[in-house]
Amino acid sequence: MPEETLQPTNEELRTLNRELESRIEEIGQVNSDLENLISATDIPTIFLDRDICIKRYTPNTRKLFSLSDSDIGRPLAHVMHQLDYRGFIDDAEKVSDEGTVLEREIRSITGKDWYLVRFRPYRTGNNKIDGVVILFVDITEKNFYEEKLKSLNKTLEDQVEERTGKIRELASDLILAEQTERRRIADILHNDLQQQLFVIKLDIDLARKSLADDSPEDLAKNVNNWSRQIHNSIKSARDLSITLSPPSFGKVADTMLWLIKHMEDLHGLNIELDVRKDFQLPNDNLHGALFQMVRELLFNIVKHAQVDQARIRLEQVEANLLIHIEDDGCGFDMTTGRFQTVDPRNSSYGLNNIRERMELFGGNLIINSVPGKGTKMTLSIPAERVTLPDVYNPA
Repeated sequence: MPEETLQPTNEELRTLNRELESRIEEIGQVNSDLENLISATDIPTIFLDRDICIKRYTPNTRKLFSLSDSDIGRPLAHVMHQLDYRGFIDDAEKVSDEGTVLEREIRSITGKDWYLVRFRPYRTGNNKIDGVVILFVDITEKNFYEEKLKSLNKTLEDQVEERTGKIRELASDLILAEQTERRRIADILHNDLQQQLFVIKLDIDLARKSLADDSPEDLAKNVNNWSRQIHNSIKSARDLSITLSPPSFGKVADTMLWLIKHMEDLHGLNIELDVRKDFQLPNDNLHGALFQMVRELLFNIVKHAQVDQARIRLEQVEANLLIHIEDDGCGFDMTTGRFQTVDPRNSSYGLNNIRERMELFGGNLIINSVPGKGTKMTLSIPAERVTLPDVYNPA
């Protein structure tokens, strides 16, 4: 072949060689980039061909699979792994055959780790399926926090349910206490006040009929009886009004002084007051509630303790204001809540009711009692709920 004919052919071959060398260099660069990407990724990944044989894998896949360079080309089914996943190969074949995307949450054999196993079809440049790509995303921490969140939600739900039950129980107790108080007030009105007024009216009617026949001595005697009965009626009405709307003196110590005199006049209970820290409640509702609770505890002493003396102490301990009501009476059994009196029907219902009322404004009732050695009841109120005067000045 003449040299003139071969020269253009040689030029074309040299040009083609340069283009091939450039393409090979580009392919080498792409391969290097791919190798670096595979080495840098933290997600274990396996590339499979259509026969579910291993084509490539990222280095950190070895923590899940017993892999080495000699495993390239081996069926994946022949390689040991650390996953509790019996349908692994079936899922890989399904994705290869159908071209679908599939995800599973799989636990490790040890049960300590969880992985999101994601199967995707491996597609060529012309969109042909030529195998499967499998990624293993570590979701152990995610599942841990999800379980922790579920546990917290369950705990919160249990607490809400428990609190709702307590609220229902408290509402029921309050309704029962209200009905009990209504019956007590009705008994006072019917058995004391109304009967006293009825007797007065009856005496006046009888006196009117016999007024002409009565001597001055008899008339004076009748007037004295009426005066005494009216006095008793006024006293009953006053006691009832105090029960319904207790007096408010602002400072708790002043209220205690008034209540001490009231209990002594009404029931003969001698009470010693020790004020180490005075305070006042922010509104009349809380003040009235506290008055009623202390009054009920003192009435318990009158009714059950079998003594005629008691003590009240006001003090502050850390962040709480305390009202101690103490006696040296017969006490009661803390396990049963029954007072050591002759009436076996006495129970801790009233004390529980006081405790629940205290909890309504953040306080508490603390009870210490020993049969035969007296009782100490403590109303504990957070200092943040009250106002503290500088000094105690008795009214």
